[in-house]
Amino acid sequence: MKYILCVICVSAVAILLVSVNAGEEEENMLRQVAGGCINETGASDEDVARMANKKLPATPEGKCFTFCVLHLFNCLTEDGNFQQEDFMNLMRMGIDNDTVLAACDEVSKKCVGTKSSDDNNCETAALLVKCLDDGAKEAGYEKF
Repeated sequence: MKYILCVICVSAVAILLVSVNAGEEEENMLRQVAGGCINETGASDEDVARMANKKLPATPEGKCFTFCVLHLFNCLTEDGNFQQEDFMNLMRMGIDNDTVLAACDEVSKKCVGTKSSDDNNCETAALLVKCLDDGAKEAGYEKF
């Protein structure tokens, strides 16, 4: 279970500060764990692959899929509010490097309050992932 959680965190939220592409196994695990999100949002294979490969969502369905997965892991509330402490609790389960965790904490704190201007949860999820990605780059990492 810890392995699945780590893979989902790495793939879905794109939070480990490394820049490697997910393999087929990680993408399949994402499909299994987030299957309800795929069905709920109509996310395509490409939408799931983008998330598994730590790419920003490009379609409305991909953005809603991102929201659904982040909501599934309590990183975003039903109202689209970023739960930074819950996010960091997930990071602590999958990361044992204090330097990476500190960077993740610092970057994620800067993303608190990220929200779309029209309170669209799907857009908020996309903005949050972009905020985390941009913050990782500013901190000297290729990808979040």
